[in-house]
Amino acid sequence: LNPEARIITRQLSEDSSKKLLRSGASSVIRQDRIGALRMVSEMLRPTAVGFLDWMIKDKNSSYRFGDINIPASAGVTVGQLEGDGKLPALIVALCRAGGETYEINPSAETELAEGDTLVALGTSPETAALQNRVDRLCFPDAESEPDQPQQQAAQPDEELF
Repeated sequence: LNPEARIITRQLSEDSSKKLLRSGASSVIRQDRIGALRMVSEMLRPTAVGFLDWMIKDKNSSYRFGDINIPASAGVTVGQLEGDGKLPALIVALCRAGGETYEINPSAETELAEGDTLVALGTSPETAALQNRVDRLCFPDAESEPDQPQQQAAQPDEELF
């Protein structure tokens, strides 16, 4: 079994979550809880929920949330990612390595560490450009592609909804 593989499972009974995680699941999904949270979100934040639905379902929308992995730190800050003054994708949050909490809208002074993950909003080419920029800052001597967005194929998740 590949230790890097993410294993996602569905929880059918209330007490099975801990057993599934001990058995190697990376994440346990409880459909009834997700449904209930969705209903409450629809009531309390209909515009925000509508935006997320539109972003995922609309065939003309190419915006997605993406993970930007920090391979090494070397003292790189969020502000250094701006480079020419504009980020290719919007940085929404920072998840520290091994953590389950998020720092929303990290400041320019926030120092990134190896294993951290940025959550970014943009098109697939924009998030790829941001990942390129991160890689170039973390490994300045390595060759990498320019961080200019390039046209890419449609996201595979478009067909899921």
